Amino acid sequence: MINRRRYLQAFAGVPLVAAGVSGCLANETSQAVQRALTAQQLGEAWSYTEGGSPTALENGTITANYRSANPYIRTVRLRLWPCEGETLDALGGDCSLGNLPDQMRANQSVMTADRALGETTFLWWTETTTDIEVVISDHVFRLTHTPSSETNTDTTQEVPSTDARIGEITDIAQRQADKLSNSSTD
Repeated sequence: MINRRRYLQAFAGVPLVAAGVSGCLANETSQAVQRALTAQQLGEAWSYTEGGSPTALENGTITANYRSANPYIRTVRLRLWPCEGETLDALGGDCSLGNLPDQMRANQSVMTADRALGETTFLWWTETTTDIEVVISDHVFRLTHTPSSETNTDTTQEVPSTDARIGEITDIAQRQADKLSNSSTD
């Protein structure tokens, strides 16, 4: 049974409200990519994949790819983009979950958490790939957690349960949400 309570409680203390977006991302690329978690902020075992350090695209989207081999090999991909709405009530398109929850629940090959936390967080998974999308602090971000099919010769641990993987991506999402909340008040 999926630990939905842990998933829903993880964001209980974070103000998941998107406010006005003027100046949502700074014009300077270096300032923009600072909104993404660093590999070190994920933990000692984490690093960037080759070419995966945070990068700002022309449209304002920030991408990063992280990798860890301990206790099992996995990657996490971050996509973070600025909201384009003015208030939470006015959010739409790129700044809300939109029809994503309904679309994912309609797909028979996708499992979803029973409900999102309000209208700002949604979690879904297929086999071993787990995604979470969050609207917070004038941004939307999506994390994709994927265990690798590579074998780790240093450990014999198998890919953990769905609950464990959901717990890990929820924890990473909480850290990213905290970083965005803190950077919006700086």
